[in-house]
Amino acid sequence: MLTERALGQTATAQEPHALKEHTMSPTKRYAKKQAKARQRRRRTVQERLARDRLQAQHAAEDLYHALEELGLPDTLITEIEGRLQSQHTLLGKIFGV
Repeated sequence: MLTERALGQTATAQEPHALKEHTMSPTKRYAKKQAKARQRRRRTVQERLARDRLQAQHAAEDLYHALEELGLPDTLITEIEGRLQSQHTLLGKIFGV
């Protein structure tokens, strides 16, 4: 009872479980492709941002250890940490992080 249908033809009421072919308009297809491309770029940007954050965290830890090795007074180290924290806050405001 199943007969082959032409592309784009939908199933009838007698065959409710038959496959339906939906054609997508070119504008809708273009919009969907653009949305997927934006998503791909956003993902790579997020990955880059996560890598940069991790790298900055490691750099801050290395700086902290280097300052400890220098034997500078604790007040100076605290002041430098405060300045680094304020720069981090400012960058967060600028880049929305």
